[in-house]
Amino acid sequence: MHTVLNDLCTGCELCIAPCPVDCISLVPRAELSPLSPEPPAALNLQRYEAHETRRLRQEQQRAELLAARKRRIGSVAS
Repeated sequence: MHTVLNDLCTGCELCIAPCPVDCISLVPRAELSPLSPEPPAALNLQRYEAHETRRLRQEQQRAELLAARKRRIGSVAS
């Protein structure tokens, strides 16, 4: 079962794309707790870097798949 950790959620939306069951949607909080700590900047930077790494890896995989398809089509046409 999947769980959202409300106290740790920053609303950055980085969890939506990689969710394996596509069950996450962001909705505004009814009220923000003034006692909720702001996440450290280093944590946000780590999340951003992880997101960018994942995005770049996906782009590379797409490019490799496209190149493989072009090679297959070229070999069939010859």
